[in-house]
Amino acid sequence: CQLQGSGLREVAVLSAKQSGRVMRLFSDQPELQVYTGHGLNLQVAGIGGRRYQAYDGLCLEPQLIPNAPNLSHADCFYGPDEPYTQTIEYRFETQ
Repeated sequence: CQLQGSGLREVAVLSAKQSGRVMRLFSDQPELQVYTGHGLNLQVAGIGGRRYQAYDGLCLEPQLIPNAPNLSHADCFYGPDEPYTQTIEYRFETQ
């Protein structure tokens, strides 16, 4: 894919002030899909019996351009002779 990233780079940093935990996300993909959990409203209890509500979740998905088939400059089609690979790396630390 001509728009695939040119190597591993930092694409997101999440931190928690109270605990000092930090997560760094590295990827070689050109896009990052972010889901904030806005649709969460689970009837099933989670950890400690707490029910998850809107914005209680977060998902970060490094990927190719979602609309690539409809973009003339985004030739992102793969077949048996051109396997698709990606690299995602998570680094955790404390401040």
